[in-house]
Amino acid sequence: MRWDAMLGGAAAWQRFFLIASLFIFATAQEGCTGGRHECTAAGAPWSEHITTYPPHWYRFYPGNGELTAIEYIEQIKPCCRHCVWSVGYPLAIPALMAISPKQDTCALTTDGYSLCYLDCTKWDGDFGLLDTNSDSMLNSTEMRMYFADSQKAPAQNYKLYTGGALQYNSDLSRLEPNVVFSSVDLNQDMMISPDEWRVFRHFWSPTLVSRAGPGKVPEDGRPLADGPLGGFFIDRYFMQIWFKNMVNMMLEYYIGNLERGFRMIDVREPVENEKLQILRQMDLDGSERISNEESYFRIFADKDHDGFLSPAEYYDSLYKRDCSPLLPGQTVPGDCGGSGTTDSETERRNFDKHDLDGNERVSFLERKFVAADLNKDRKLDEDEWRVGDFPEKFGPFEGHCFIEADGRQNCQLDQTRYNYYMSFHYCASQGSLAYNRPISAYPWSSACELIVQVEQSDPFVTVMNANEIAESGKTLEELGDEGWKCWEASGTYPRMCFNGYAIQTFDDIAQRLEWTYRPYLVPDGELLIDKHLTAPDVVSKGADNAVFKLALFTSYQTPWEPPDRYWCSGALWREDGLVVVKRLADTETSIELAILAMVIDPSFVNFVVFCYFVVLVMGHIFWYLESADNELFDKSFTKGVMDGLWFSMVTVTTVGYGDIVPITGLGKGLTILWMFFGILCFGVFSGSVSDQINTSAAENAITGVSDLSTFRVGVLRRLAEPVVQGMNLGSDFNFDQVLCADIAECETKLVKDKSISAMIVPHSDILKHFIDTGHGTKGCKEKMKVVGGNFSTDATAKWTGATVKMCSYSQSVYAARYLADAVSFTMNELLEDGTADRLAAQLEPDGDGDDCGPSGGWNIRLIIATCCVVFFYFCLVELMRWYRKYLVNKRVTENLRSSVAYGGEDRPALSPERLEDKYGRRWLAKTRLAKLKRARDKMLKVREIGAHDHIMHMVKRLRNMYMQQAQEIRNINHDTRTARERVSRLMTFMSIVGTLLVVTLFSVTIAMMVVWARLVRLTYL
Repeated sequence: MRWDAMLGGAAAWQRFFLIASLFIFATAQEGCTGGRHECTAAGAPWSEHITTYPPHWYRFYPGNGELTAIEYIEQIKPCCRHCVWSVGYPLAIPALMAISPKQDTCALTTDGYSLCYLDCTKWDGDFGLLDTNSDSMLNSTEMRMYFADSQKAPAQNYKLYTGGALQYNSDLSRLEPNVVFSSVDLNQDMMISPDEWRVFRHFWSPTLVSRAGPGKVPEDGRPLADGPLGGFFIDRYFMQIWFKNMVNMMLEYYIGNLERGFRMIDVREPVENEKLQILRQMDLDGSERISNEESYFRIFADKDHDGFLSPAEYYDSLYKRDCSPLLPGQTVPGDCGGSGTTDSETERRNFDKHDLDGNERVSFLERKFVAADLNKDRKLDEDEWRVGDFPEKFGPFEGHCFIEADGRQNCQLDQTRYNYYMSFHYCASQGSLAYNRPISAYPWSSACELIVQVEQSDPFVTVMNANEIAESGKTLEELGDEGWKCWEASGTYPRMCFNGYAIQTFDDIAQRLEWTYRPYLVPDGELLIDKHLTAPDVVSKGADNAVFKLALFTSYQTPWEPPDRYWCSGALWREDGLVVVKRLADTETSIELAILAMVIDPSFVNFVVFCYFVVLVMGHIFWYLESADNELFDKSFTKGVMDGLWFSMVTVTTVGYGDIVPITGLGKGLTILWMFFGILCFGVFSGSVSDQINTSAAENAITGVSDLSTFRVGVLRRLAEPVVQGMNLGSDFNFDQVLCADIAECETKLVKDKSISAMIVPHSDILKHFIDTGHGTKGCKEKMKVVGGNFSTDATAKWTGATVKMCSYSQSVYAARYLADAVSFTMNELLEDGTADRLAAQLEPDGDGDDCGPSGGWNIRLIIATCCVVFFYFCLVELMRWYRKYLVNKRVTENLRSSVAYGGEDRPALSPERLEDKYGRRWLAKTRLAKLKRARDKMLKVREIGAHDHIMHMVKRLRNMYMQQAQEIRNINHDTRTARERVSRLMTFMSIVGTLLVVTLFSVTIAMMVVWARLVRLTYL
């Protein structure tokens, strides 16, 4: 038989012995006398067994099975369990260590070791020395003497690991006596019984022997005594020393007992994997500190070593089993509820107080809640949490707080919220043990069910129910080869298959984390939150079988109320965030279209109507002012107003034909103002045309959110205040924000009404909308497209976070943060190695019209249409000219053929042959010359008859010109006088102001000289 890791005694040979692990036959169980943990020579012949070589330690009794050493102690000698220490390795059958009580004396120290601390037969004597009132119990004062007076038991040389002094010193000590006393007082009766004393000595003796203590200090810089467990614990640093001490003691003992069969080849230190496993087995709460409570629960109370206490184990332990008051001065019995005053295994009053999750068994964490509750109010405050040594890696104290309905933060953990902590602790710690991974790697026990709730949302989540699976005619394995993730029916969950980017991404994350999960499709019309995303179910299932519900969101969610209600991961999609969607530019921006768009614009029509009304009014005013003296304006109202209206329109448009002009001074002055008004109006008109062109061009040039300045942009109401506090995209990016109820309304305003230039929506939502509406299948007939990359703002990052994400209920449930952080951490790995981009390729639409934008070249259709119109009018004009020529020819021909009066004689009509002979082919030119001759003759006759009238007309015009010149001279004189008066007034004003300035300057100078002289005089004095 191989004896791996048999550890032996010290220099005091024959005083120490290692009970190695072995298989033996044992006798029937021997009884124990005295207390539960009392091992005496009379009741249990301890000495005769541990002074011989291990193969001869036990006698063989037929009929009994083989027992290891630890099984022998626990089953045959349970009352002596506190007298042996399991070294923890080899892992399969760990060795035991004990010291022989057959020794005449106990040396104080031997080469730095005091082995008498390990002699359990002497502990009761120490107890008697401390029990000054002889009541077989130690109160806090008597227990304190154990730390304060090293001379109380001189044979043992008691010394705890203090700050370097033998006597207890509150400034130097690494132990807090009150916390130690509470830890040793397992039944919380404010007294230390002999059994509790023996449990305490079993836990603390290795520390006394090694003369070493914890190496880990509180993270917040407190002294060790003010930290977790009051410094009363051991950790991995101490265990390293303890392992070496045991090996040294074994070597010394084996060397001195070679003749008895001990072999040095059986000596070795534990390997690193064994050390890690030993510490994990001892560290029940994952704090990396082993307390007296953990040692008692694991070694003594949990007899079947299943990690839990049954009612029988609980009532066979040292924990509270009666109804005595928990605190001094209480009149109501402590842990006994109702009117009961007794407790037993059948009544189970104290057991039920420990069984927080109601699964008919008590875990160490449930026991720890009761032990850490120092004020016995069934709640843990921050100080109790710190002293009770609840590890930060399972959530800081603040991580288990929650927000009350009135907005106050509640940071006292009651039974319900502690259940959440226990379930998370169990799932994470058991996962760490099962997969041999640290908590920082986010392990999760397969016994803790993860339900991932999803909604049907193509292309992120696609679902195939049982009927659809059956109709496909394929097995789940075949569907799995096609990319589907399938689950068989289990309990209330039906047979279903899932696919899509979000499912594939989360499945990849779960595989890397070695999580076991199952998706659940939320029924149509129900939301993931409120009803489905709730706190873990602990009470009905137990903390070790809790069901944690997750939600895989694939669309934008409004901020939670209250803010800490849910905790979410980062984005599960690289392109997640907000995006800009604009109209697809299918035509080139043109001036004619811009003018047409402006002309039919209601604001422009209103402007034109207003201008025409003003022109009409000014036409009446100009006629009224000029009609009396200006013959260019007709005196009659009807014709005169038309003249005024014509003059107003020609002037305001800056055309200025000059056929009608004002001659009065008031008319000219008003005309000047009217000209400026015209410049202003048509400047506005030109600016409107330019703005319309620039707007159309700028809309086509939108490439991202930075190009939206000054535009009207549609924004969903759930992306703005008051839904999202402090979120105003219009203010952030300097555009006019137009709120929409949903994407469909924004699309109507963008594509149909064209009242907005673009819209900002969550990328995942618009992608789903595109798929639902068949976007990407219409080629160049698409109406919208996404431009630029995704973006976010401080408000979205703070209040809403990502869109495609995993969330969990987080009020007092720190597991939500743990799971979300795990998903975020692993998602970063997927992004770094390209897995996420490969999965996201399926989200790209077939086409969004990127190749159907404006051509930017010749507008062939417009050019052809224009040429056709020009050609049509050319043909029409030529046809009309030809027709007119035809009519003229016909008329001339008819005239020539008819009888014509010429010189008083009637001449017969000419035949066509004679006409051709007489006129030839140039008859038309001759006809025109004849017409010109007749017109010239008529002009000469008019001149002879109307010369007098013509002279009178010219005289009249000269008179009008003289009157106008005289009026202009008068106006010049008047303007000269006015200017002279203004210059005179200005000179007078300047003179007065100059005089005042000179006087003021002179006065200030005199005052400064006086002040300066006074200061100089004072200086000299």
